[in-house]
Amino acid sequence: TNAEVDIITIDQKIKYIPIGSMLSIVANDSLDAEADVTITGNAIIDAQKKSRVFAVSKTTHAIMDGISVTGGYLYSSSSLQGAGIYNQGILELYSVKVFGNVIKHTSLKKKSTISGAGIYNAYGAELTITKSQIGPRNMLELEGVDASAQGAGVHNAGELSVLDSNIFNNIAFAQSKADKGFAKAEGGGLFNTASAPVYVYGTAIYLNKAVATIKDKPVHAQSAGAGIYTDSSSKMYVTNSTISSNESISFGYTSPESFAFAHGGALYSSTYAKVYLANVTVAGNSVSVPTSKYPTGTAVGHSFFAVPAPGYIFKVKNSIIMSKGENCIYKIESEGNNVVSDNSCFIAAKAGDKINTDPLLFPLSSNGGFTKTHALMPESPAKDAGSTKGCFDYAEKLLDADQRGNYRPKDRCDVGAFEL
Repeated sequence: TNAEVDIITIDQKIKYIPIGSMLSIVANDSLDAEADVTITGNAIIDAQKKSRVFAVSKTTHAIMDGISVTGGYLYSSSSLQGAGIYNQGILELYSVKVFGNVIKHTSLKKKSTISGAGIYNAYGAELTITKSQIGPRNMLELEGVDASAQGAGVHNAGELSVLDSNIFNNIAFAQSKADKGFAKAEGGGLFNTASAPVYVYGTAIYLNKAVATIKDKPVHAQSAGAGIYTDSSSKMYVTNSTISSNESISFGYTSPESFAFAHGGALYSSTYAKVYLANVTVAGNSVSVPTSKYPTGTAVGHSFFAVPAPGYIFKVKNSIIMSKGENCIYKIESEGNNVVSDNSCFIAAKAGDKINTDPLLFPLSSNGGFTKTHALMPESPAKDAGSTKGCFDYAEKLLDADQRGNYRPKDRCDVGAFEL
C-alpha cells in the first residue's frame, strides 16, 4: 500500500477467489489510526491448503469487511501460527468469516507449539472482531514429544476485542508419542496470553473442543479451556455473552505412569490471571477422561477451572452457570445475583445468588440478533433476578441491551446473556 488509503472492492458478482500463495498486506508509512487498506466484498478467499491466507505487517492498519477466509494450511516446514490470518499490525474485521483453516505438524525431536489456526494476533498487534464468525473447522493438529496446541479459533498475544460474534466448532488437538513428554490442548475457541485486557462482548463461544491424547506411551495428556483459555497473568472481561457446549477431553494410557487431565470445559484461568464475567450464560460445557479404556485420569471443573495462586481474580455477577457435573473445582468470587446449578463455585454466596438452582434454559439456538443464545423459559428463576440497581459491566456501564441487542430494564434485568 502507499501513503494514501487504498480500497479494494470485490465485485458482488464474484463469490470465490482461489489463491496459490499467501497475501501479504504491507504499508510503507508509519502505523497510525487511519486505515492503510480496506478490503470489502462477499467473496470467499481460499488458499486451497497451499499456504496461509493473509499476513498483516507491523506497519499496517487493515480493514476487512464481508469477506470469508478459508483454506489456510501450515505444516512442518512453515510458520506454525495463523493459518487463516497472521496479524502483526492493526486489523479490524467486520462481518468476516474465518473457517476451515488448519495447522498440522509432527515433531518427535523437540518441544513444539502450534497456535491460532483461524487467527493469530501477535504481541504488540491490535485486533477487533465485530459481527464475524470464527469457525467452523479451524483446526490445530499436533503430534510431538512436548506438544502444545493453543487457540484453534483465535490465539491472542496482543490487544483484542470481540464484539457480537460467533466463535464455534474449532478444535485444538495434541498428541504425544514420546516415552517422556506431554500433550496439551488449550483453548479450542480462544487462547489468550496477552497482558493487555481482552474484551468479549455480545459473543457466543460454543461447540469448541480441546483434545489431548497419548498414542502409545505413558506420558502426560492435558486438555483445558475448550471455550476460553486465559494464560498466566492475562486479564479478560466477558460481558453479555454465551459460553456453551464446549468440551475438554483427554485420553491417557493404561500404564500407571500415565496421567490424563481435562479441566475447565467453558473457561480455564491460569496462574495470576484475572477474569471478570458480567451477565454471561455458561451452559452445557463439559470435561471428560474416558475411563473404560484409560483408567488413570481426572476430569474437573465442567464450567470453570481457576488456578488458586496468590493474586488471582475470578469474579462473576448476574450470570448463569450450569453443567451436568460439578461446575468448579476451585473457588471463585461471586458479586451477587447469579443462578448456579450446584454449590461448587463460590467462596461465599452473595445477595441475590440462587445456588443449587436449575436456570431452566432452552437449547442453544438463534433467538434474534447475530449470535446464538440460550433463551430463558417463562418460569426461569433467572427472570428479573438481576441486581435491583441494574445490570452493569465491570467498567460500571449500565447494560441497556442483552446479547442480542434487545432492551434491558434499568432497574432489574434478567440474569445471564438473554433478556426474556
